[in-house]
Amino acid sequence: SVYCFANAANLTLSGALRAAGDTKAVMYISVTGQWLMLVLAYFAIRIGQWPPMVSWSIFVCSLFFETLLYTIRFYQGSWKKIQVV
Repeated sequence: SVYCFANAANLTLSGALRAAGDTKAVMYISVTGQWLMLVLAYFAIRIGQWPPMVSWSIFVCSLFFETLLYTIRFYQGSWKKIQVV
């Protein structure tokens, strides 16, 4: 259920920013979050040899991290100045 909440918030905010024309920031946040999640999951699985629930928790936390960054970007309001064709 935590994953569903994180995913819903992530999709809503990233979609709102993309619709407003702020695709570059959404791309940077998404790519950075995915790479960070990949590196942390690699260390958890290969180096730490932790159980699968830890890597799943890392994935869910990365969604919350991305959502936090989308929220900050949304409330900064810099997307309001973007010219959409």
